Amino acid sequence: MSHSERTLVLVKPDGVQRQLVGQILARLEAANLSITALELRYPEQRHVEQHYQEHQDKPFFGPLVEYLTDSPVIAAVLAGEDAIHTTRRIIGDTDPANADSETIRGELGVDSMDQADDEGRALRNLIHASADPEDAGREIPLWFPDHEPAE
Repeated sequence: MSHSERTLVLVKPDGVQRQLVGQILARLEAANLSITALELRYPEQRHVEQHYQEHQDKPFFGPLVEYLTDSPVIAAVLAGEDAIHTTRRIIGDTDPANADSETIRGELGVDSMDQADDEGRALRNLIHASADPEDAGREIPLWFPDHEPAE
């Protein structure tokens, strides 16, 4: 059974730099998701570290934090029926090289985990989206502390 929920989306620096923000958000809106908050942010290191705290012991954590604090990101809250699953289906696999060609990462992505690992840097995969309701519940207040869920 479907239900209305909210999810956090970050258009990462590579998506902003490549001027893909409008295209990415339009694809999400076309799936009947509503943007209920939107902001251009220059995240601070501690903010990104808190967001990705579950990865702090992984080798990519430092490069990921550096990547996300180096340039602006677009932070957005999307709402709609099954927003989390719908968003993740539209954006595709974390690794653009493995993403279905119909997805945002599959169509627009130009990086791969193998290449990022070989170069010792963060994966440039355009977009972050909450993985599940628990992550959304933690991430949305972190990026939008005053955001109130729609009734």
